[in-house]
Amino acid sequence: MPTARSVPFPAPALRWAPVCAAVLLAGVAAVAQGTITAADAAGSPLFTLRGAGAAFAVQGAGNRVLGNIKVEKDRVKLKNERGQPAFKVKRKDDRYKLYREPTAPGGADVEAGALQVEAGEFKVLDASDRELYKGKTGGSAWKVRAAGGGTWNVQVSAGGVDVFDAAGKRLLRLTGSTSPGLAVFCAAREFDVLQKATMAAAVGSLGR
Repeated sequence: MPTARSVPFPAPALRWAPVCAAVLLAGVAAVAQGTITAADAAGSPLFTLRGAGAAFAVQGAGNRVLGNIKVEKDRVKLKNERGQPAFKVKRKDDRYKLYREPTAPGGADVEAGALQVEAGEFKVLDASDRELYKGKTGGSAWKVRAAGGGTWNVQVSAGGVDVFDAAGKRLLRLTGSTSPGLAVFCAAREFDVLQKATMAAAVGSLGR
């Protein structure tokens, strides 16, 4: 299987590094130089984003390429491993909106979810804009409430973001980003790996 070389994220993400602290309060932070990796509770990678310029490969276990992402001015687009358009994320104001690409030429995009960020909080939404998770900050620690009941705790550090359940069990480890909102989106069971990777590329490349 092909692999992609690890190189820095594009200039749009790096340009915002000086304001990382302010962005963190809104639940989204600029991506550090390198890659983004989301790993599960056992430490196995769900996905890793690697690339150059405005093109990225989505890799899974064993560096298997799961898809490729193209970054545009206000959106990112993902094609699956067969080269078929699969998902896109558009950014508008404080919202990153996830869409499923149409199955037929000329068809309409299908809403699949969203990540909304505001000062001191974030929300993960489903395809109908219903709230799935809501996080509020307490500095580097975030409290997250799930719509179906239960709470998560999120810890942000220079090395990344850890998501824990109420009992203290790690659910997800995100490195290469300090976005608690993105970490919770990636930990959510409601989205698949390619949807999570597309959102990660959008937050990393289009983040404030």
